[in-house]
Amino acid sequence: MNYFNQIKGGIKPSKMSLRTKLTLSIILYGTLITGVLSVLLFLSNRSQMRSDFRQRLLDIVSIGAISLNANSLDDLKLKEQEGNAEYRSVKAALKRIKAQAADIHFAYTMRMTEKGQIMFVVDESDNPDETAHLGDIYSDASSFLQHNFDSMKTPLVEEVFYTD
Repeated sequence: MNYFNQIKGGIKPSKMSLRTKLTLSIILYGTLITGVLSVLLFLSNRSQMRSDFRQRLLDIVSIGAISLNANSLDDLKLKEQEGNAEYRSVKAALKRIKAQAADIHFAYTMRMTEKGQIMFVVDESDNPDETAHLGDIYSDASSFLQHNFDSMKTPLVEEVFYTD
């Protein structure tokens, strides 16, 4: 009769034993706990890695700032000064900073203009397609950078990474 019912009405699910239900419940619960712990561990590690990276950037910028001649940077104001001795001196210092930090791809200096815009002063790049020239306006600054640029007294690194 059981065979006939299976053919006529389809296969009917049999009742699961208590042992099977308990085993599946433990497996499901363990999988859920493992997933939650994996996500929490990932988020914690990502946060720590970003914090370490920001600290490393801050160290590089802080040490690099010491090697730059502030007087030379202050004197560089006109596009025509690009390439003069002061400009080349700052550019060489930026190249040394970049050479010492394997993960740094661009090194440049900026300042605030009288109109409140952020402009490039010296860029270490020799690639004409990537070089920011003296007096070029930096238009991709984050709101954090725009808000804090003029009041910076020490190097700072933004909390949120962004590309420009």
